[in-house]
Amino acid sequence: MSFTADQTTSNTGLIYRVRRGAPRSPLILMLHGLSGDENVMWLFDQALPRSATVISPRALFPAADGFSWTRSVSHGEVGQADFTAAIEFLQHFIPEMIQRYEVEAQPVIMMGFSQGAALSYALSLAQPALMCGVIALAGFMPFAATHSSTPLLSAHTLPDVQRRGRAWRSALQPRYLIIHGLDDNIVSVALARAARSELEARGALVEYHEYPGGGHKVSAQGLKDIAQWIATTLREF
Repeated sequence: MSFTADQTTSNTGLIYRVRRGAPRSPLILMLHGLSGDENVMWLFDQALPRSATVISPRALFPAADGFSWTRSVSHGEVGQADFTAAIEFLQHFIPEMIQRYEVEAQPVIMMGFSQGAALSYALSLAQPALMCGVIALAGFMPFAATHSSTPLLSAHTLPDVQRRGRAWRSALQPRYLIIHGLDDNIVSVALARAARSELEARGALVEYHEYPGGGHKVSAQGLKDIAQWIATTLREF
C-alpha cells in the first residue's frame, strides 16, 4: 500500500504518483491546485479507503513553483474552454490507468483542490460517464460552465429519476461533495455556493459543507466528511 518509489509516466505523457489498492478496486484520481504537483495531494490520503487505487498526476503547464492545469492562472479568468487540453489528456489518462492497474472502470472518483476542483467540475460536465463522483475542495466552477441551461439529466429523464429515487439517479450522473472554508481568502466561499446552485439546477446530487475559519485548506472535519462521503458513494453506487 506504499507509494511507488519511482516517478511514473503514462502513455499520454502525464507524470503521476500512485498508491495501488486491492485488485479490481475503485479508482480515486486526485488533481492538485495551481502551483502544485503530483506530490502535494497525498495529505488527503488519510481520508481515502485503503482498498482504493489512488493516483495523482502532475498538471500540464509550468507555473510559479509548480504546475497549472490551464495556461491562464487567474481564478477569475479561468473558463471551461481553458481546461480543454487537460480534459483531452484525462479522457485518455483515466482509461489507461484503469487498464494498467486493473481497477474497476466504475466507480471512479475525482477529487480536486482549488484549480484541480475546477478541472474536476469541467471534466464531469464534459464527460460525466467517466466518473461516479466528484469531490471539490476549496474550488470553483469554470465561468463558462455556470448559468448553463444544459442539465446533467434531460428534462425527459428527470421525472422518472425522481420517482425511482436517489440510488438510481446517481447511477446516471456523478454525485458531488463540495467542501469549503468560510474564511477562504483565495477562492471565495461565494464561488462554492454558486457551484452548488448550478449543479443542483442541473439535477445533480450535491452534498455541501462549509467550515468556519480554515483559510484555503481542508479542515480535520472536512477530512472526516470526505471519508464518510466516499464510503456512502461506493456503497450506493
